[in-house]
Amino acid sequence: MSTRHTDNVLFSRISNQNADAAFSLACEVFVKSSVLHTAVGISIEEYRNYMRAPFKAMWQQGLSLIATDAVTNEILGCIVSCDYASLPQNANSLPEKIKPVNALLENLEEQYRKTHRALPGECLLIDMAVVKPTSRERGIYTQLRSHAHNIGSDFGFTKVIGELSSAATQRLCVDQLGHKVCAQIEYASFNYENTTPFSNIKDPSSIVLVEAML
Repeated sequence: MSTRHTDNVLFSRISNQNADAAFSLACEVFVKSSVLHTAVGISIEEYRNYMRAPFKAMWQQGLSLIATDAVTNEILGCIVSCDYASLPQNANSLPEKIKPVNALLENLEEQYRKTHRALPGECLLIDMAVVKPTSRERGIYTQLRSHAHNIGSDFGFTKVIGELSSAATQRLCVDQLGHKVCAQIEYASFNYENTTPFSNIKDPSSIVLVEAML
């Protein structure tokens, strides 16, 4: 699969040839821009060590994409997707700094699973999606999502979900694309071991899990 966008951006699957570069970009941009990971102060190297194995397991499902400059071949962004029912488990020890983030996501998913089933091959999870800061405002994130949804539909998935922690992704998926909010946790009220690690996050005020039909 390879598709050229009108802005000289090429969209293609993550493969053995580009996986390392995609992983490096994803970790660097995600740690720096994620309100969750900024709040807990995890370093890029800590995150890389933690995410290396699950990242590989996810892209090898054939559902993940990169966006590259059609002229320079520079990777501008990537989106990492997988079957929600077979989300790879991380065998590495959990870094202390990431534990509040995982606890928050587990709580969010627990809310979702109370009222929504997740059978194998049914629900596509958009796990990570990043665009280089210098390449934003070009519609790359929206295009990555569109292509990922198309691939999921081709694979037979009927739904797509995403755990949206940023204001920008919530505006896109909920306000523009019409995704339904199925679970929500206010940052200020989330308690982890008698602390409120995300209380300083003001925009957005909460993390949401959204769902849409493919």
